[in-house]
Amino acid sequence: MRKFVESKIGLLYQDPECDKYTFEHEAEVDCHSKRHLCKAVCCKFPFALSRQDVEEGVIRRKFDWPYLIAHGAGGYCVHFDRGSYMCTVWEQRLVPCLGFDCGDSKRWNVWKDFEEMVINEESMEQIEEREGIYLYRIIKE
Repeated sequence: MRKFVESKIGLLYQDPECDKYTFEHEAEVDCHSKRHLCKAVCCKFPFALSRQDVEEGVIRRKFDWPYLIAHGAGGYCVHFDRGSYMCTVWEQRLVPCLGFDCGDSKRWNVWKDFEEMVINEESMEQIEEREGIYLYRIIKE
């Protein structure tokens, strides 16, 4: 990890790593009622795979950026079904996917008003521009 940081290549990693099948901090977001507005923008985020994800071999990763979930058409995760706005690997999804709360995220400000379901258009545009080193803290301190 230190080599990637020092080289300024960029790095995305989970800190700390957790077992996704016993993860106790799953976000409680009613995605079904909001997806028609946000278009599942969280499925465009650069989430990192854990050692568990890599060893399990279900989640596809980018070849050119170590341990980052693979993205395809339109910038969406390759496991995202654009027709239904559903995850095709729901039972095996990443801990960052499990723990992401779009209504309470400082880094990814998806909503101008979560309760009133007003999307943050500026944030949608900035997603494509993100570069550098990302650190996704799973457990809130």
